[in-house]
Amino acid sequence: MIYEIFNFFLPNECLICRTYLPQGRQILCAECHESLPIATEEEKERQFNKAFRTSDIENFESLYSFTKNSALQDLVHELKYNQRFTFGKFLGKCVAEELRTKLNEWNIDCLLPIPLHHVKRSERGYNQAYYIAKGLSESFSIPVDTNLIKRVRFTQTQTALNSEQRKLNVMDAFRINKKKKIKIKTVALIDDVITTGSTMKECARILKSAGVEKIYAISVGLA
Repeated sequence: MIYEIFNFFLPNECLICRTYLPQGRQILCAECHESLPIATEEEKERQFNKAFRTSDIENFESLYSFTKNSALQDLVHELKYNQRFTFGKFLGKCVAEELRTKLNEWNIDCLLPIPLHHVKRSERGYNQAYYIAKGLSESFSIPVDTNLIKRVRFTQTQTALNSEQRKLNVMDAFRINKKKKIKIKTVALIDDVITTGSTMKECARILKSAGVEKIYAISVGLA
């Protein structure tokens, strides 16, 4: 009864189709949730060979195929720019639920959201990757570490850059926080969408040079 009264004043609606969500559902109705395109094994293998084969990243996982003007783009946009923190945790839990077997095999010690530069973090007020990591953390009971690696150089947005430009854009943009002694052996880098993987690879390079043995990458979407 309390749920029904609350929804009378603040209706719990599907982000995409705006239909009423019954008790127990969040963010998306069942139909819209099922419409999100799952990334195929062929897509992921192609991306690994293209982006990560010669990198320090052991393997990666993405749940959805990211396309423009899609429901997934709406979710990510709301998370990144409209402070919809619950969307990040929701997406993180979706990844955990669908990819649980594979992620359990990696024996991850900690989840590491790709850090924002302090200027961008101040502008936005938060790091969207952190909330995705929180969703994963709650599902796997793996801690989230936001201090191990820092973004020390402000970089322009990667959106309009090609693969080579993205690589140069993030070169030497990160460093290990020297105040923190590295004891962990296996980490998973977390981000919303993997496109060329340039940011992930640069973070992995820094972590590997600091003694981390195995580095994986996890994202909600694969572009």
